[in-house]
Amino acid sequence: MKNLELLLPETVLAGLALAIAFADLLLPGKRSRWLYHLAWISTASVLAWIAFSLGSPGAHGIGTLWSVDPFSQFFKLTTLLTATLCLLLGLDYAALPERHAGIFSALVLFSTAGLMYLVSATDLLLIFVALELVSISS
Repeated sequence: MKNLELLLPETVLAGLALAIAFADLLLPGKRSRWLYHLAWISTASVLAWIAFSLGSPGAHGIGTLWSVDPFSQFFKLTTLLTATLCLLLGLDYAALPERHAGIFSALVLFSTAGLMYLVSATDLLLIFVALELVSISS
């Protein structure tokens, strides 16, 4: 169970990105703006979640594939802060049509989740998978 707790912020963010991508398919084009707001609120809440757990000691998960320590937490916070600012600054971006706001926010969330997986990975295979998630979504 401890292994799943270490993966929870990244998994929640990736799950929300998947839910936003599917909801964008099902909703009409004019109603996808609230998905954009859901994306920046979710990144801000995961940012607060990791900020509150910053003082916890380091731990390894899934054997030695995964490491959560203050160094990786710092870079997760930096990644989440950047993604939140990117989404907030994109709210009034004129070149982003309203019908594409949902999938744009889902791609930002997928890229953020991939970067969060990348900074905690200690195995080469997991680093490769996380890097692929970042590169496919960007």
